[in-house]
This record gives sequence, C-alpha cells and structure tokens, in this order.
Amino acid sequence: MKKRLGIDTAKMGASDFCILDKDGKIIIQTDWETDNNEYFRLLDECLNRL
Repeated sequence: MKKRLGIDTAKMGASDFCILDKDGKIIIQTDWETDNNEYFRLLDECLNRL
C-alpha cells in the first residue's frame, strides 16, 4: 500500500482502515493507537459523507 498509494501502514493492524477519495488521497486512516470510540466515530463520519 505504501508503494502504490503512499499509505504508511507501519502502525496499521488487521482491523484498521484507510479510506481514500476519488483522487487517491487519504481521507481517514486508523492505526493501532486509535481507541475504539475514535475508530467508530471516524468510520461513522466517513460513511455519512457517502
């Protein structure tokens, strides 16, 4: 993902996500430091943009 999209995955675990816009720019990215409340808030925020 780092080579193709420039996404730093060093701190990303299996349940983390990265959402890109139509131009391939990162809108939201989580990592293992993201607490559960923030994780779901970010996911909800992004889904509401659709």
